[in-house]
Amino acid sequence: MESSNNTKNYKSTKNNFVKMGVGVALGIALGAALKNIALGLIVGIIIGGIGIVIDKSRKSDSGN
Repeated sequence: MESSNNTKNYKSTKNNFVKMGVGVALGIALGAALKNIALGLIVGIIIGGIGIVIDKSRKSDSGN
């Protein structure tokens, strides 16, 4: 039973990492277009964080 809990947590962490990575990549691309990488990183972290929050809210809604 304990190993199944670890597997679920691993998948969730992996998905969060992918969402954050995609957000940061989009932010870096935006920053490069605007010639301001620092601003792009901030925007990318915000985009990734929003993606994670939306995904968590969808999972909690489907559980009810």
